Amino acid sequence: MKKSTVILSLAACLASPCFSQTTFSGNKKKYIENNDSTSVFKNTLLIDGKGNPAKPNQTVIISNGKIIWVGDDAKAIVPKAAKIIDLNGKALMPGLVLLHEHMYISAFDLDTHLLNAHQLPVSFPRLYLACGATTIRTCGSIEPYSDLSIKKAIDQGLSPGPFIELTAPYIEGGASIFPQMNELKTPEEATVFVNYWADQGFTSFKAYMSVDKAILKAAIDAAHKRKLKTTGHLDKVTYKEAGSLGIDNLEHGFLDSTDLYQVKRKTRDLLMDQRILLWRILISIAIA
Repeated sequence: MKKSTVILSLAACLASPCFSQTTFSGNKKKYIENNDSTSVFKNTLLIDGKGNPAKPNQTVIISNGKIIWVGDDAKAIVPKAAKIIDLNGKALMPGLVLLHEHMYISAFDLDTHLLNAHQLPVSFPRLYLACGATTIRTCGSIEPYSDLSIKKAIDQGLSPGPFIELTAPYIEGGASIFPQMNELKTPEEATVFVNYWADQGFTSFKAYMSVDKAILKAAIDAAHKRKLKTTGHLDKVTYKEAGSLGIDNLEHGFLDSTDLYQVKRKTRDLLMDQRILLWRILISIAIA
């Protein structure tokens, strides 16, 4: 456990130089331990991320934000004026790429029995980076303009955090369990919705539990016309149905696949409503 912490912390320290960025604001400088033009990390246990066994006594040379040499310590030729960092007892690995992340945390409200979401624009980007994630996909937005601002601040070197691929606000139908989600009523609304958020800079879309087939189809088609992809945390639409509509990805696995309900469509929709109600009751009991 201790070694894993060291690996991820080290990956976080290397995240900014790996993006070839050498100028940072005063706020970001305090999070960066090393930003020399050429750095030599030696005497490390190297995990290359390709599935190969970890190698001890390795050297990694980084120059101007790029890895220019990797190999045994004994074979390393250290550039002049390079900063040498001895990683004895520590491990080095590439930054993690995570594909289902958020900038918010769910917050259940006992009075309204709704799942509100609380945006954490300062702590979450730092925590992702500290855990070794150097690239993330947000996979659903609650405060889209906040997400855009977070990405902009990171890209400009004003704030620490990973490189972010932004997923737009959720494509949702009626009766959403999150009050912050827009409820689309027609396929035409879905098309406008997708085009608007694509114009704002979002690079993927995510459908949610109450969306129906017609709205989901329109959203998928609109995204594909922009050469963007759509994923889904589905319930009302089955996985087989979503696949036939052309969805690119599915989230959360078999637990949310209503294909497994061996009942008629009308009964299945009723089960979905009961399932949401049960979820709210269980959360209420857990909080109490």
